This record gives sequence, C-alpha cells and structure tokens, in this order.
Amino acid sequence: MIINKSERKILNYIYRKKSVSFKMLSHKFRKYKGFQDTLSLLVHHHFVLQIGGSQNEYGEPILFTLGTQFQLDTLGYTEVERHQWFNAQFVLLQIVLPIVIAIITTLITIFLSA
Repeated sequence: MIINKSERKILNYIYRKKSVSFKMLSHKFRKYKGFQDTLSLLVHHHFVLQIGGSQNEYGEPILFTLGTQFQLDTLGYTEVERHQWFNAQFVLLQIVLPIVIAIITTLITIFLSA
C-alpha cells in the first residue's frame, strides 16, 4: 500500500499520541473526506492496530465506535520513522554539537596560546 500525505498525517498523529480514540481522531481529521474509509484501510493493511471495537469471526474490524482505541503497528512505526530524518535529535547531534565543539576548541586554543 502506498501511503499518501493525508494518511501519513494520521499516522504521525497516532505516533505522537501513542494511543488515540476514534472520537479524537474523527474530531482532528473531520475535514478529510473519507476519513473512516482511510482509517479502515490503515487497519486492514496493518499500519494501525485497533484495540477494542467490534470484530467479525475472522478478526477483521467491523465498525468503529467512539471508544475504539488505535495504536501504530510495526508497519506504521516504520512508515513514520522513515520520514522523520529532520527532528530534534538530528539538529542537536549534526548541527549544534559540532558548532559547540568548534567554539570550545577555539577558546581553548586562544587561551593556551596567550
């Protein structure tokens, strides 16, 4: 399944919140047309885990209730983390830390040469 921008926004929201109810999701993404169908596809393709709610005899979700909880499955985590290369850890380790080390090294060199 190819994930588009709106589906990735849903996955990112669930990733940040860890566990989200259908009520919160539907309120947050009420402007997206076909949100319930999109969420159903994400659950069906194992990007999102459905906790609670109704299931048929084959274990597939039937209809979401307001209390149904959702969490990311391993495919969902993989998809979200694959697109998160520019985050706070990257900025600290790749940009800020080398600058701080360079400034400290320069100050030590100036202090020792004086």
